[in-house]
Amino acid sequence: MKKFLLLTSQRSASTYISLWLNGHPKIESHGEVLLPHYGAPDGFVKYCDRRLYRKAYKWLFLNRIAQSLPVNFIPYTIIESYLSSLFYDPRHSGPWSDIQSWNKYMPRKPSSDWIGFKLMYSQLESYPQLFKWLKKNKDVRILHLMRTNHLKTFISIKRKAKTKLAHTDKIIKTDPVHINIQHLWKFIHRQEDRMQFHRALFSRHYPYYEFTTEAFFSKRNTIQNDIIRFLNIPACDIATPGLQQISSSHIKDEIYNCQDVIDSLKSTEYAYLLNDFIIQQHGDE
Repeated sequence: MKKFLLLTSQRSASTYISLWLNGHPKIESHGEVLLPHYGAPDGFVKYCDRRLYRKAYKWLFLNRIAQSLPVNFIPYTIIESYLSSLFYDPRHSGPWSDIQSWNKYMPRKPSSDWIGFKLMYSQLESYPQLFKWLKKNKDVRILHLMRTNHLKTFISIKRKAKTKLAHTDKIIKTDPVHINIQHLWKFIHRQEDRMQFHRALFSRHYPYYEFTTEAFFSKRNTIQNDIIRFLNIPACDIATPGLQQISSSHIKDEIYNCQDVIDSLKSTEYAYLLNDFIIQQHGDE
């Protein structure tokens, strides 16, 4: 079985893209399986629950106190055995295909050539054991997804914290969020550093394809065809995932203190972050 990682950061439309990948008969694209509170049957937590000794390690290393530490000390052998199960065990649950099925056991696809999962920058930082696994698996292909509009990412993180809603298949309206300008700038610089670091880390040593969230949606056919060619599988019609966009294109609907954000960004190198918004000018109704 061939392996890939969808390497990315939070709130990058990675769930939508993972579901799109999973729509191809040759691909099994799993979600954020290493997330400590990921409760789907294909995840690491459920895998640990199936054996008493692994469950003990989960209690020790995945509790709230352990999660507050910068590094997780769960033994490498547990991580390795989980990934072996994910990639090679036919009894391991397949990935969920929609919101209604996320917590159900899913049979493997008999036609799959590729199996992969979402790997967040933060999880690589928290699980140094993964670097050892990656060194042993130089054939793993990296799909590096980057959302370049850091303002939209920041808004999405704040909205999720406020609403407790990560994804939805329904059309909903949310209230604007308040943006702390200092926190926004700190986030922008950190995201830039993270993207550059992971690009340098993986592009030199692994089969690597890089694309942005923005390009995936604005140049859909081109990017999707590039991904299919990168995985060397036949092209086919793939159903559009049923997730709904939560955000708005009007900045006043997204940010409560939108003028403060505009003033902070408009004369800087990051003024382009405002380009994806419809900005109401003074005097407009």
